[in-house]
Amino acid sequence: MHRRLRVLLAVTSALLVTACGDPGRPTVVADAEDAIGLPTLVADAEDAIGLPTLVADAEDAIAFELFEEDGVAVMTPDGTLLDLMPGVVQANPWPRRDEIISQVCGSSFDVLPILLVSPDGLVFGPPKPDWLPAISPNNVFAAIACFLDGDTVVVVDDHEGLATGVRDDWSRSGRAAGSDQVELRIVNVDGSQIHEVSRNVGADWLPRWSPDSQHILFESNSDGNSEIYVIKAGGWPPQNVSGRQPVNNLYPAWSRDGNFVAFARDEWGKSVMYVRPVLGTENGVKQMGALAETHKLGYPIPWGE
Repeated sequence: MHRRLRVLLAVTSALLVTACGDPGRPTVVADAEDAIGLPTLVADAEDAIGLPTLVADAEDAIAFELFEEDGVAVMTPDGTLLDLMPGVVQANPWPRRDEIISQVCGSSFDVLPILLVSPDGLVFGPPKPDWLPAISPNNVFAAIACFLDGDTVVVVDDHEGLATGVRDDWSRSGRAAGSDQVELRIVNVDGSQIHEVSRNVGADWLPRWSPDSQHILFESNSDGNSEIYVIKAGGWPPQNVSGRQPVNNLYPAWSRDGNFVAFARDEWGKSVMYVRPVLGTENGVKQMGALAETHKLGYPIPWGE
């Protein structure tokens, strides 16, 4: 499944959901009487019986890209839409980016060429000067999904922009010679303390830092299909959080406060979003609650990305 390329987040004052041509899509309006024959999201729960309520804020908000549409929305873990947009959080600049990535992914003290590739195998070319991998919220660590291909470091990234081609040695949800080499590595941004946190026959990518910088969600196809795992930064073992279902589970993300994890499940060609609560941490292992469907279509994205 190829997702359309990510659009940049737009910081707006309100979330507009348009229903033109799709009677099943709810519409956000100021007054329930303004919409005839369509369900309405209103500001007061008492105004809408049995319909989702558009509320102002929530600590565990989850940001997501709309399914088969351009745009970003925000919801609570139960799927209630929020009148909220995540502001973009910019990590600190990383002057030694290419040097350290060459050391981490290419075992080279020379600066090697870097090629960005999406989890679907789309080739984007070299990174722009302001591109960064997944930097921890405390700006101490970088998580990089990569491998050395000849004299070029291939870094897997959920990239924005136009692809220049597609790799023919790639599979997002199965075995392929190129993608099978991708491993997840963590390094201090000063270049010290390199850890390889995934060691398996499949690909591991899309690392997502928890808000406290202690754990990482990531997507892996090591089981023969795409599954979502969580791991302590620098530690083992990884925990499966998507339930080992015979479907592809994609695009992991934490809720804003880290009390929930979210991901998209490919069901009959549609991207259905699921969540699991994080009940606590014991000996570095996340204790997870029951998996729940949000009844929303989309692709979860890191908060503030």
